[in-house]
Amino acid sequence: MNILIITAPSLLFSLLVPFVFIAIRESVKRQRQEIIKDLQTVFHLPGAPNRDDIVPSFEFVKYKYFFKRADDDNHERGDFALYHWIVSSIPLVIFMFAINALIANIFTRRVLGLDYGYDIASFPIGRPLPIYFWVVITAYAGGFIFMIRSFYRAINNFDLSPLSFVGAFLNLATGMIVAVIFVYGVMHVVTAAAPETATGAMGGSTQSAATSALFGAAIVTAFVIGIMPELATRNLIWSSRLRYYKKDDIEVYKSFSAIPVEVIDGIDTEIRDKLADFHINAVQNLAAANPLMLFVETPYGVYQIMDWVAQAQLCCSVGPRALIRLWNLGIRTIFDLERAALDGACNDKDLLLSVGRIILNQSDSSTETLSNEMVTADIRLRLEHPHVQRLRQLFTCVRDRLGKESQRLPPIIECPQADDRLCPFGKKDLARAA
Repeated sequence: MNILIITAPSLLFSLLVPFVFIAIRESVKRQRQEIIKDLQTVFHLPGAPNRDDIVPSFEFVKYKYFFKRADDDNHERGDFALYHWIVSSIPLVIFMFAINALIANIFTRRVLGLDYGYDIASFPIGRPLPIYFWVVITAYAGGFIFMIRSFYRAINNFDLSPLSFVGAFLNLATGMIVAVIFVYGVMHVVTAAAPETATGAMGGSTQSAATSALFGAAIVTAFVIGIMPELATRNLIWSSRLRYYKKDDIEVYKSFSAIPVEVIDGIDTEIRDKLADFHINAVQNLAAANPLMLFVETPYGVYQIMDWVAQAQLCCSVGPRALIRLWNLGIRTIFDLERAALDGACNDKDLLLSVGRIILNQSDSSTETLSNEMVTADIRLRLEHPHVQRLRQLFTCVRDRLGKESQRLPPIIECPQADDRLCPFGKKDLARAA
């Protein structure tokens, strides 16, 4: 019965992790399906043909969340079965159970002072713990945090699958193994240079400053490797001198930079962190995102998201510096740029030339001449991307749904006088009242 003090809590905690996230995934799926049903009333106009009114952006959202959907061949695509989740979770649960039992064993004996007649690790109580235990527990802590964050993002993006649990097991095990190998390799190098310092750190002792620093560096390194196993493995291979390993060209990175989403009007740091959970870390990610998918998966309004995406597409097309200069001309989205060049009601020669100098990175004092045809052709090239066409279709659907009466405010009509009182909305009465 004494062994249950260790195994029962360890097993319960190991089983709780996949169970909780699978349950949350099911709850999120049902909640978002209801949002999609409400959204369908906007993008499926009454009386429209069955196939001609299809909006691909909306169909992609439906296909992602509605699994039992009859295709043309009468084949139904179902969600993952329960046994899929159970089988895929077994390696992760067993691995976590073993590490949890080891940690619980050390904690109860060393911290709580409980002796229940069973010692898993066989560590003498009177001596400090060896460094490999601290490396294992620290790498496990980092890997566990990485795993929880990955599951959280997977639920937000609704791509949590049985394969996610297999990948979590691989990342957790890889991080711990790489951490142990790396720390022990470094320790052997230090042993050759300073045997006393390395020996003290290997035994978990912190008697000297050098030993304490080495021990702390080993713990921090193990945690970093655990929380970023793939990055640690890639950097180790890149730092090596493997002759035929294909490495990244560092000089190329210096010529490019990612534009943060904070340059978009309406997005602050808090919203950026929220969008990062949906793999939107730069303006390009936002420009190519499906607005309807973001509306279903984030707490922001559909019009707000469409405006953000339109701004991001303009920023990707002209760059952040030109974007600021275009704001002074009243152009803040990709469709404002389109109207300035292609809409007869908004087209103006001087305005078009000003836009051309900005997007072609010419100064106001430049002697190079531009033609309206050249600027228009350049803008047309910027408008032929599929994600721009998709967003234009959504704008058109919303406009058609709102109706023609919403495109312009109605004119002010003189209201009749009642008795001798002045009408507050009449122009003549306003002048008399003044």
